[in-house]
Amino acid sequence: MLCTSDSTRMAGRAPRWPPTRNAPRTPTTSSWAPSWEGEEKAQDAIFYSYTRYINGFAATLEEEDAMQISKHPSVISVFPNRGHKLHTTRSWEFLGMEKDGRVRPNSIWAKARYGEGVIIGNLDTGVWPEAGSFSDDGMGPVPARWRGVCHDQSSSDDAQVRCNRKLIGAQYFNKGYA
Repeated sequence: MLCTSDSTRMAGRAPRWPPTRNAPRTPTTSSWAPSWEGEEKAQDAIFYSYTRYINGFAATLEEEDAMQISKHPSVISVFPNRGHKLHTTRSWEFLGMEKDGRVRPNSIWAKARYGEGVIIGNLDTGVWPEAGSFSDDGMGPVPARWRGVCHDQSSSDDAQVRCNRKLIGAQYFNKGYA
């Protein structure tokens, strides 16, 4: 993700195919920074780097800089980061899991034992751990295979995420949010 002073921009980058055995998973700043204004400026601009499920990074840039980087052969795309509004607040009914607040006996929800033992990854627009929907009453222990974390990047102890046996992991990523 590449950011401009007005808006946030994203650059997804991919290695050349076929990748060699010792090739980095994603091009380093040294591979494209010379086409911009140097590696030091590139490193100063980057605030997130993605190498696990997507190759890319988030950085604060001027519009001209984003355009220049987008021309580099290892850069696939550069696009703005923008907020999205929720499309539904009635997900359970929308997915056919409930009707009029009741679980249908033949629903996937019932067939899947209500998700017992399932670890769900969710990208959320905001979590309020104190809300009743995050109560861990009646929940079993956190699955032993869970390897996540529960923290944010805030400096305030009051802002720390309060995880429990239902909300077992949370991270706070807001550097690119304006």
